[in-house]
Amino acid sequence: MKASKQPKKYLWNETQDELADKNGVAVVVVDENSTAIRESNNNSMCRRLYSSEQFAPECDRFCGKAFQMASEADTSVDYRCYAGLDCRAVPIKKGEKTNFVAIVGRTFTTAENYRSATERAISGDWKQFSPTEFFENVLIKGAVEDLETVSKSIENLHDDDKNALEKFAHKEQSEESQTDELAELAKQFHNATAQTAIVSEKITQKKGEEAEEFAAWRALFGSFLKLSSSFEHARNYPPNFKSD
Repeated sequence: MKASKQPKKYLWNETQDELADKNGVAVVVVDENSTAIRESNNNSMCRRLYSSEQFAPECDRFCGKAFQMASEADTSVDYRCYAGLDCRAVPIKKGEKTNFVAIVGRTFTTAENYRSATERAISGDWKQFSPTEFFENVLIKGAVEDLETVSKSIENLHDDDKNALEKFAHKEQSEESQTDELAELAKQFHNATAQTAIVSEKITQKKGEEAEEFAAWRALFGSFLKLSSSFEHARNYPPNFKSD
């Protein structure tokens, strides 16, 4: 008996990783809020620069506007970022609406731009980064053909792939929401614990002050008792003065 053919499983993370790894380029999918849904074969320079408080605003001027550029143009848009990396913003549409944008490339296509980047990393404004981490996965392509190949594949995605992407994005957003909720609960617990510690310290301090005050009153009262006892003894047993 001939075995029935199993339906193909559409897993977006596998589809995206295969496109990136096979063509040697980065593929980063972002949503309408420019939030990265998934990063595949991302350029190590981008990871470091985008996580830097100093350089993140420069990254936002380019990749941070990828969704806006592609959705407004209603087609793929090429751009070269301030770091000299060539990128292409590719809209992922379902019907007439752009739901996601894939940033393809993040690669050097000219020796001059790569040389400039190495100079900045050695003696310029990027020397603060560890060279090992900064150049861990630098992407270099001699031409833009691979960007075009990946872009065409994304533009012609099967509906099942797009559905898989939506499902993947929904799962990631749900997990992120749960993580944020747990972080908020942890923050509230930390604040409550800190407040409890402060109150406990004040109570302990208050008790200590009251104990000191009580000890002082007890010492004073003890002195009064000694004086009273001495007075009673003197009154009951007056001194006997004998005349010579």
